[in-house]
Amino acid sequence: MASAEYQREWRLRNLEKVREGNRKWRQKRRAELGTEWLARSAAGRKRWRAANSERNRELGRAWYQRNKHKPHVVSSRRDTKYLNRYGIRYSEKERMFAAQSGKCAICEKLFACLRTAYVDHDHKTRAVRGLVCQFCNSMLGNAKDNPSILRAAIAYLQRTSCLS
Repeated sequence: MASAEYQREWRLRNLEKVREGNRKWRQKRRAELGTEWLARSAAGRKRWRAANSERNRELGRAWYQRNKHKPHVVSSRRDTKYLNRYGIRYSEKERMFAAQSGKCAICEKLFACLRTAYVDHDHKTRAVRGLVCQFCNSMLGNAKDNPSILRAAIAYLQRTSCLS
């Protein structure tokens, strides 16, 4: 009989022993962790983080230092950032970059790389409109995404332009 199969059958036959061993292990871990054991349960996680914010940050930093080289950590952190901010995955940004031929949606300047492309989105609906360069992103932000402000700016430039 294979080892894994034997262990599975043993656990099924000795369920009470397994549960008792698990209970003892949890008690030991709680004693080692002190109040940090609360962070291991879903119900106490939020309460523990609020009471131990510095320790939580310290644990998070330590975990990240140990795991930052792993590809799934890099991609999941990036996906989390884009999902939280814009409601899209990083792969969607890559697809948009290719669809726009690596150019800004407004001024059509070529992006140096994908990292220099900013995701333009509606702040009220979170709808993603496209990828823009830093300058166009700043222009839209300063105009508060208001088309009438942008039209007024265009009219101003046309009125005061020395070349027209």
